Formats: sequence, C-alpha cells, structure tokens
Amino acid sequence: MASLQMDILVPLVEEFGGRLQIGDFDCVPYRAVVSRESALHRPRSPAQPGALRFLDEFVRFPLDSVRISTLEFESLGRMQVRPAPFDIALIECDTRPPEQTPTTSNPLRGGVALDLTRGRLEFGSKRNQLGFEPTASPPVSGPAPDHTCPNSYFSYRSGLLSVSAGTTVPSEPFTTHSPVPATMAHTVVFTDHTFGDLDIEREVLAEVDAELIDAEARDESLETILADADPDGIIAMYADVDADLLDSIPNCRVVSRTGIGFDTVDLDAATERGVYVTNVPDYCIPEVSDHTIALLLALARKVVDYNDRVRAGEWDVTAGRTMRRLDGSTLGLIAYGDIARAVGEKAAALGMDVIANDPYVDPDDVPDSVTLVDDRAELLAESDAVSIHAPLTPATEGLIGADELARMKETAFLLNTARGGIIDEDALADAIRVGEIAGAGLDVLAEEPPDEDSPLLGLDDVILTPHAAYNSAESVVELREKAARNVAAALAGEVPPYVVNEAVLD
Repeated sequence: MASLQMDILVPLVEEFGGRLQIGDFDCVPYRAVVSRESALHRPRSPAQPGALRFLDEFVRFPLDSVRISTLEFESLGRMQVRPAPFDIALIECDTRPPEQTPTTSNPLRGGVALDLTRGRLEFGSKRNQLGFEPTASPPVSGPAPDHTCPNSYFSYRSGLLSVSAGTTVPSEPFTTHSPVPATMAHTVVFTDHTFGDLDIEREVLAEVDAELIDAEARDESLETILADADPDGIIAMYADVDADLLDSIPNCRVVSRTGIGFDTVDLDAATERGVYVTNVPDYCIPEVSDHTIALLLALARKVVDYNDRVRAGEWDVTAGRTMRRLDGSTLGLIAYGDIARAVGEKAAALGMDVIANDPYVDPDDVPDSVTLVDDRAELLAESDAVSIHAPLTPATEGLIGADELARMKETAFLLNTARGGIIDEDALADAIRVGEIAGAGLDVLAEEPPDEDSPLLGLDDVILTPHAAYNSAESVVELREKAARNVAAALAGEVPPYVVNEAVLD
C-alpha cells in the first residue's frame, strides 16, 4: 500500500496547476488511455467502435484504480480553460504481471470523468472537490498481486492534456504488448498564402511538435483536404472559414488569420465550436500608415497624373493648378485604432489638423493633437481628406455610400487602406464622375482583384494599389511568425496572444 501524488495540467498546459491526490492503492498493471469525447471532436482512432479515442501518446504503468479522494486545482496565473470533457480511462486492467498478461485479456473497465468546463481563476485562487470518481461497475480494483512495483510512474503529454504521476521515476519504461509511438505530432494546415516556402512557420510550430501541411487551396477542394488532414489548427490567408468548413475539422482548436482583418472567418460558428480565432493586429502599423499618407500625397500632389502625362510626351505644369496645400487642411479618421493613430501622427507632422470619429474609443486615450467628433456626418463635411480604418463587420459594410459622399467637400479625397466592402464602390465612382469629391486612394476593394468592368478602373482621379499597404520585408516576417505563434500557443495549452472572438473565453 502506498500513496501517490499526480500532477495534472489541463487543458493547455499553463492554465491550471494543481495536485490530484489518489488514495492508497494496490499495484496493478494496466494500460491508461486518455480520451476526449465531445460533440465538437470526433474520435480519430477509437479503441473500439464508438468508444475511446487515443490521443498523442500513452504508456503502460503500474498503478491501480481506487476512488479519487481529493482533487484541487490552483491557478498559476490569469488563464482560461478550453471547454472540453476528458476521461482518464483505465482499460486492459489485469492483476497479473505484464509478462503473464495475454494481449487478448478481458479487462475490467472503468474510468475517471474529468468535466473541465469553462472558467477563469485569478492568480492563487483554488477550485477543489469536483467529485471525480471511478465510473466502473464493478470497480477497477483487485487483490494485491505477488509482484511489486516500487517505482510507480506514469507520464502523458499532449497539447490537450498533460499528466504525470509517480513515486519515483523509473529507469526503464513499463512496456506494452504492442509498439506505441512516443509522440504523435499535432497537425496544422496552412490553407493558402503568397509566401513561397513556409520555413518560418515550420520553425515556430516545431517547438510544439506540430507538422505543417501546405494545402495551397481556397476553393471547394480545401474542405476535402482539411477533412483528410483532421488538423488541430489552421492558418488562413484569404480562404473563407465558415461553419461548414469548421464542421469538417472537428478537432481544430484555433484558426489563425495572417492579417489584421478577420471578416473571412465566421466568428459565431467558431465560438460555438470552442475554436479560437486569432489575427495579427499590430504587425504592419508603420507600413499601412505610410501607405495611407503616400496615397494622400499622390492625390494631393497629382504624382500619378503628372507621371503619366510626362511619359506620354506632355510637359504641362498647368495640369496641376487645382492642387491644394495640405498644411492647414483637415484629415478625418473613421475609426481610431493603432493604424489610424499612426496616420494621425504623420498627418499632423505635415501640418494637418486631425479629427476622428470612433464611438468605441476612450477619449482619455486620444492625444491632444486629435479632436474627437461624435457625428460622422460632421467629420465628412469638415474634412479635406477622409481616411477609413474600421474593420469590415455587418455594422460597417457599406458605411460610406451615396449619402455620405454627398456630404463631403468637392475638393476632398477618400482614402481606404482598411477593407473594400466598407465603401459602396458604384456610389464612389458616380461621386467622382460628377465632381462631388475630388478623388480616391484605395488599397482595398470589395472584389480583389477587381472585375475588368469595375467603374473605378477607368477613373483618372482614383489611385489603386493591390492590397499591398501591409507589405515590407520586415512586416511579412513579423506577420508569419506571429500567426504561427498564435497556433503554437493554442497547441501548447495557452490562450493565444491575439484572440478575436473573446466570447470563446467566457
């Protein structure tokens, strides 16, 4: 008879730390299987039809199953539990020594149910007496065998569950009747990208023993590829991730978007399935703010128009007589996040007055150089240039239409480096044709690339760039590393750094 202390971290490694105390036990060899069964996760390799799913690794260890007397979790920090039920199930129990146990033995069956539901623990707080007890009938126990196992030890680890237990660490692992892999790598699928190789992502994911599959697909073939791969996480650039696609990957824990926007992911569907959705909101602030100012300068100084005229053999300075001075003019920012803040700082350095409209911003977070305007219509009417920095959501889709454009000055420019669907492009083309506004600088469009019949393509006072505002050698490396680390964090048991669907944490 002895006492055993089991350390258990569930799930996602650093979220809980605590001790699982198991009472006195008789030493009985058995195989331990950790299974996860929920509506969100289908079995990948069931032990028997409709029964247990084998996870990353399992080993045979000498220990018997008696009722758990106490269970206590102590928070190691402000972390969040991923919702999922777990079973520590004891199968193939036998009181005989391993060398006398046939592979066809009829084991007693039992298990300990761990229903690890959602919850948050503050640092140092505790949760105990959760009532985990064996569910077997008859109980998994037996008379003490003739042999003894003084070095009782069990070890299990995956991105889902990490368990270790032992009185002492054995010099040799307890062998099983059939080969069992020491580890089974996680699987991550990169749906689509423009990066060429994926060396950066593979290096990051290797830290959590994850294999990366390059799907190179955005069409209907993607769902088939994902279903076959059954990934633990996906990284997506342009691919749409909707409810149907999520249903095809029930073991997926995280969808990592390589970018700031997340309008290509069904957040509600992901949240319902307990899947993290992440983005990289801070990787290209210098680049996008520079690009926004570049579009403004190109429009205000007619850079593209002059260039085209000179190349066509025309040397005529009078083509720019309608240009207006930026110093002393007003820039209006629609939404005031990190990129808008950087744009405002650069515009102020050019001598512009900066105003902003954002119902969600804390006025205390706005510098004195920026004036908050509560009424968007007022901002449109006062601005000599309007720059959009809002995310594309149902609330912002079509935010700038014919009525809004009609409120702008005839000499004003419209800039968009956020998302194309925020502007009604037909209304914008009409407004420029009839002279309601002076022009537009757009890095994003509702349809990318644009259809050859897009009304914007034939307008001289529209400058278009191919959704390239984010791009630089430095920003792309940062983007790729952070997108991969979002996935790695989830697989390692941590809440990813940039969770978009915060409701999944509740």
